[in-house]
Amino acid sequence: MLQVPPLPGCFIVSERTGRWAVALRRALPEAPLRETRTLDECRAELDLAPAGVVAVEFTAARAEETAAFLMQVARRYPSVRVVVLADRGLAEHEWLLRELGAAAWTDSPRELAAIVEVTRRRLESAAAPRPGLREQMLARLPWG
Repeated sequence: MLQVPPLPGCFIVSERTGRWAVALRRALPEAPLRETRTLDECRAELDLAPAGVVAVEFTAARAEETAAFLMQVARRYPSVRVVVLADRGLAEHEWLLRELGAAAWTDSPRELAAIVEVTRRRLESAAAPRPGLREQMLARLPWG
């Protein structure tokens, strides 16, 4: 079996059933996935690790709560990317949720390519060392 090194950063899946987490673990075995069952639990995890990716379940029953959560994440955790895991039949809400900050959307556990791409990019960039002030200033000089 191929061993893939873990990606740094936080990958939180917030859903009630665990169905999405199973599919995401298969698609991203290298991502350190944490599961939460409520958005309050998800917020608590974000307070501990405010960078990475949050995959949030979107259902008709929790539509308003999820929309409010997306707005809060965008304001409170600017380093976090949110991806949406939707129930079938809710595609008409995709663009509204993207306006609220969703980086990717899927309504099928078999179609996770966009979620996987956003997650890998974000977690890899969280691992990349950021240049210090001196390096940033030197990079801006015309003679570089």
